[in-house]
Amino acid sequence: MSTESPVKVPSLEKYGPWMKKEQVAEVLHLPRHIIAPLAQAGLLETMGQPRRYCVKMYSRDALARRMVDPVWQDNVAAFIHRYWRKKNARKRANQAGKPLAEGVPSGPLRGGSGGAASGQPETGIVSAAVADR
Repeated sequence: MSTESPVKVPSLEKYGPWMKKEQVAEVLHLPRHIIAPLAQAGLLETMGQPRRYCVKMYSRDALARRMVDPVWQDNVAAFIHRYWRKKNARKRANQAGKPLAEGVPSGPLRGGSGGAASGQPETGIVSAAVADR
């Protein structure tokens, strides 16, 4: 990195050559839970080929190179915007009771058994007991 650069990169010298997601989140000033989706999108690269539930490590030097790239910064900002827009849309759809995909019911009444909430007459033991009276 050039010392003539007007962009001030936070010092990464206090970190070792490998960083955990907590350290990466601290350097990027992002919440920890956004680091994994950034890695899945290819904006951060993990060291080696970690398994699913293993601790992921990130290269300090690769992160330092990417942090000064304005195109990478723009891609990260756009990704975070899309991530939250999609997550909030899913949340609103679930709250409104709309299915996320066609043919996939949402809400507690899976299987369409009827009931008072569905507007259909209830069938079952209670209805049979009322019919006997």
